[in-house]
Amino acid sequence: MRYTPDSILVSDLEGVVAYLQREFDKISQTFDIPEVKQLNYGKEVQNTADTSTIVINWKAGQKQRVILNSSTTISFVPPEGVCNLMLVLDYNGTYTPTLPSTMLWQGGTEPTWTKTNGAVDIIAMYYDGTSYHSTASLDSK
Repeated sequence: MRYTPDSILVSDLEGVVAYLQREFDKISQTFDIPEVKQLNYGKEVQNTADTSTIVINWKAGQKQRVILNSSTTISFVPPEGVCNLMLVLDYNGTYTPTLPSTMLWQGGTEPTWTKTNGAVDIIAMYYDGTSYHSTASLDSK
């Protein structure tokens, strides 16, 4: 025996959809559901610093790499909200990174960066909506 669903009129279906939309709107208002943001956790965003300034857009991804081809002042476009972030400094020479003042460091002091050709410094951050609470792993090999 074969199952055959009952037919439904298009006008009935439109009514059901309209009803469900009204109910969803009521629920959304009741619980104040925030707008959902999409973030890809599986990629690392590559940035190349060939000039004296570069902007890291944290909305593009939570893991970012800066390839330093010159001494560079780095600034941030903040992420959408509270989150953990990772910044990799990849040195193509003896260049100096200058990081934003919104970065707060373990013990209150910014680390002395490796600044050696081929070196990699990794910065882990917790962004609280205002400041980047940061710690660094220097000269990773």
